[in-house]
Amino acid sequence: MQAKFFAVGSFFIRSRNMFVAVGDIIEGHIEPGMAVAVSLGSISVSTKVKEVEVIGVDFRDKEYMGLVFGFEDPEDLEFWQALKIGGETLELSA
Repeated sequence: MQAKFFAVGSFFIRSRNMFVAVGDIIEGHIEPGMAVAVSLGSISVSTKVKEVEVIGVDFRDKEYMGLVFGFEDPEDLEFWQALKIGGETLELSA
């Protein structure tokens, strides 16, 4: 199963070791356990979706989908936070 997700932005929750990409599903269906790969030029990094949540953004009066990624290692969380994902399409696979 394949899916595409347009990420409008991202944020992290350090106390819960979670990183969240916020946006809209543009193709397919996304569920926990799917892998997402982010291209960094000549290499790519990947992780698995832990949860899929509805994220309400009050100042835009809009709801987005949130792809939640959990990390055991705080350094992994900080790496993903540093990517500042936004304005890009993410490809996911089962």
